[in-house]
Amino acid sequence: MNENKLDEIAEILFKEAETKAEREIIKARKEQILLSYQGEDRIISAKERFEWLKTQPKLQMWKSGFKRLDFITEGFGEEQLVIITGLTKSGKTSLAVDIVKNMENEKPLFFALEQSADELLRKEMKFGREAFNLYIPQSIGAKKVNLDWIEERILESVLKFGTKVVLIDHLHFVLDITSDDRRFDLTITNTVAKLKKIAQTYKVLIFLICHLKKTKVEEEPTIYDLRDSSSIAQLADKVLIVWREATKNGGKMEYTGNTVLRVAVDRQSGTNEAIVLGWDKGKYFETGESLQEVVDHFNGTFTR
Repeated sequence: MNENKLDEIAEILFKEAETKAEREIIKARKEQILLSYQGEDRIISAKERFEWLKTQPKLQMWKSGFKRLDFITEGFGEEQLVIITGLTKSGKTSLAVDIVKNMENEKPLFFALEQSADELLRKEMKFGREAFNLYIPQSIGAKKVNLDWIEERILESVLKFGTKVVLIDHLHFVLDITSDDRRFDLTITNTVAKLKKIAQTYKVLIFLICHLKKTKVEEEPTIYDLRDSSSIAQLADKVLIVWREATKNGGKMEYTGNTVLRVAVDRQSGTNEAIVLGWDKGKYFETGESLQEVVDHFNGTFTR
């Protein structure tokens, strides 16, 4: 082996030794810094956090106005993300609006991205009702709707009006999708996670309407029928599923006139209970029946 080659090998070995030494120095320095680290994300004991929480005001909780729903869910609270879903034309937007109407003291903000806010207001006119205490973007038009815009408008409404409740109709209008988006499920996951973070940051309650992929109207949907990503239910604090009760009779679909509202996910109460709603003059009302009572009424012909 010639002298030049030996020099080359020696230089490589020296560089490796130098790199290793530098890494040891960096490691020691990092450990020294971490030992005295006092940043907001430092590691603390759960007991310390527990004692801190005792000194903090309790999270605000609000009622939906549906007594049975409020009883089984223990209410809806700030920093929560609540999914409302159902089949097309099942009444999920109407239900969501009825809920936020009952929270009008919290100055709800409504992003009417599928149907316009004007349609909602005309519906109130149709039934001879006055507009309730609701806030909306004056115009959306050609404005690009994305999470940054949603967050800005939420902050604006919080600062101007003291908004505590937000309704977004619906998820797929908020997604920022490109033509080469190969992981659509990850886009949805990131969007829902960001909305949850927005709820926590501004201490608001967000109702988010989502679609289902299910098409069999005679079968009650589940969270596994949520369109495009199962992470939607995993990230939410509550998932409410609206289903217009239907049966097939001789190949013909028949609706009973009842709407089943199931609390499919509730991290707060752990319930999976369902209630039955009726419909009158553009509004939902509680029938006073539980889902089991309806099953008994149909003598077992209606099954989940």
